[in-house]
Amino acid sequence: SRTARAELCGASVVQQGENVLLRIVSDKVVVQRLNSIIAECPSAPDEFIIHLRAGAGIAKGKVISVQPISQTLEISLCE
Repeated sequence: SRTARAELCGASVVQQGENVLLRIVSDKVVVQRLNSIIAECPSAPDEFIIHLRAGAGIAKGKVISVQPISQTLEISLCE
């Protein structure tokens, strides 16, 4: 899968279509804006993790959707 669900951290405000940085930190996928972690992917699909590891643990991503009630995001990998 080229998308993953992420859980927002704290009071982060994220917009649909926003470009983000995806990284593997301590065997977990995190979503960053500049130097701040704004979300975490607790159960990213294997294909998503493999793609990140192939890129030295870092990749560009895009916010596909934001679900304010559940405080989650759908993130896609940018090619």
